[in-house]
Amino acid sequence: MNNRKPEIAAELIDYIETRIMTEEYLPGARLPSVRSLGQKFGLSYGSTLRGIDYLCHRGTLRKSPKRGIFVARGTNDSARHRATKPLGVLVYIQDEESGGYPGIYYTAFNEIQRMALQYRYELMVFPYSQYEIPAGTLDRLNRHCDGVILLREFDWRAANLSLNIPAVGVMMVSDFEEKLSLVDIDPFNAATQAVRYFRKRGVDRLHIYTDPRPVFFNRAKILAFFWENAGGTVAGLHVQSYGKETVPFPSRNEGLFCTSDNLLEYLCGLYHRQCGGHLPAERIILGMDGKSIHVKWFHCFPTIAINWKTIGRTAFEECVARMEVPTRGSRRIYLPGKLVEPGERPPGF
Repeated sequence: MNNRKPEIAAELIDYIETRIMTEEYLPGARLPSVRSLGQKFGLSYGSTLRGIDYLCHRGTLRKSPKRGIFVARGTNDSARHRATKPLGVLVYIQDEESGGYPGIYYTAFNEIQRMALQYRYELMVFPYSQYEIPAGTLDRLNRHCDGVILLREFDWRAANLSLNIPAVGVMMVSDFEEKLSLVDIDPFNAATQAVRYFRKRGVDRLHIYTDPRPVFFNRAKILAFFWENAGGTVAGLHVQSYGKETVPFPSRNEGLFCTSDNLLEYLCGLYHRQCGGHLPAERIILGMDGKSIHVKWFHCFPTIAINWKTIGRTAFEECVARMEVPTRGSRRIYLPGKLVEPGERPPGF
């Protein structure tokens, strides 16, 4: 068998390896059927099977005739025997029943995992399924890890962060009194691109929709400032909760910007239920962060995307740098996004 990773099944492979790495799929656990996995990723039966065969060849999975496919071992077992320094990752994982899907955090985490294996760092994964950090997790991180990467907007609810080790936060605004280095898409660069995008389409009045969490609301405030500074009018800054079933949508000659692709996807569904139409075709819209590139069932709409492999790699490199030089201070690392039109997938994303 060819040992090369089949690119057509790369997302499926990364998805399975991530769930094994986070111990959601334990050794001996039975995986969903080949057909259901294929449907999840829009793959044919043969392409799905090639991904499964690749993982079986690596010793990660094993096939049992007439019984199914099972986890053979954890993907980080061999690394534990040769790793030199423990690095913790606090990562949000949705379960299957709640409609979990691979997306931007999976992409970043997979890159962190790859870098850890390459540079011989033992990766200690702390999965969670809620916004709050599970009780006792910070104490465990302080005791067992030399550094930690936080993959979620923890500053939404956390009042403080009692970490005594070098730490990097992804998609956060607060650095908790300079305890964290922060890595995210550049909100100022994104605002500049958004102004240019809407101006080219003759938009004078802009509606901005945002999640209430700090990282998203910060993006909204920055865009509002840039838009008004360019002579435009902010027709509304809408703090949108996912429970609302009625939303004031802009008219056809107004623009609609969302501070995350996830929120824009929600609004696409809400627009169809509320107005009976197709939002991407009937309004001038723009999202941000690039999740729509990673989730196949999202609507196709333009977005200012970031390469989430680069996010993961940057977070890893920053955390390691701070682990190796304890006196190194925290910093904010903003990475420029790229305007991606519907149906595009830039190389490397």
